[in-house]
Order: sequence, then structure tokens, then C-alpha cells
Amino acid sequence: MAQIKPFNLTEVGKMLPYCYYTAIMLAVMTYPVCVFLIYSVQKRLYMGMFAYVAWVTFYDLANCLIVALAYRVSKEAWFSLSPLEWFGLATRITMDCFWLSFVITYALMVIESKGQGRLSLRMRRSSRNVLEQYHRNLRCCRSGE
Repeated sequence: MAQIKPFNLTEVGKMLPYCYYTAIMLAVMTYPVCVFLIYSVQKRLYMGMFAYVAWVTFYDLANCLIVALAYRVSKEAWFSLSPLEWFGLATRITMDCFWLSFVITYALMVIESKGQGRLSLRMRRSSRNVLEQYHRNLRCCRSGE
């Protein structure tokens, strides 16, 4: 029977299980952060939106580090890192950059609207006096005066 030759793990290799536990912990922590983003958008809390941007940036950097460490360990061990992990990481970073641009834009719109003292981002309706004047002008034009 063929014996499997044991390999010598370096210090980085011994950290591999902890890196995956960290990745799982970060993924679980991301769910409440996403709920906080929805709450921040509803209440127009721009600091909450920027906290979400900071969290996603940290999350992506941590995942890059974890995949890089796993790749380094896979070089010295008998397993290989799946190309699907690299593809998933690249896709997630690309999509996060795309969607975070919208979060940042909306947060800046909220800051701008608070600076103007407006509570709503919608266009204001005309006042009643302006509308009455408009209707009077329409009646004058229709009657031929």
C-alpha cells in the first residue's frame, strides 16, 4: 500500500484553518452590516452608509489576504486552490466597486440635502399661490381677455 508522504507545514500553513474560520466569521458579520445599510438609507444616515463602504473595503481586503495565504499553502501541500475561488474573489471585488459607487453617490446626495435643510430628496411641489396664479392665467387666456 502506498504511503502518503507527510509534508512540513510552515507557520503560514498552520494558520490556514484559522484563516477560513476568519472568512466565515467575516461573512456572518456582513449580514448585520447589510441590514444597517438598509436602515441608514431609510433614515438617511450618511455616516452609516460610509461605515458600510469601509466595512466592504475591509472585507474584500481580508478575503484577498485569505485567498493569497491559501494559495501559498497550497504550493507546499498536496491540494490546490480552486480557480473558482479566484474567480469568485475577482467577481466580488468588481461588483463591490460597481455598487459602492452608488452607495457613495447617494450618501453625498444625503449630505448635500442636509446642508440645504431639505428633508426630502424629491423635487418640491409648487406652492398653492403659484398654482392659483397659473390657473387664473389659463382662464384669462381661454376666455380671450
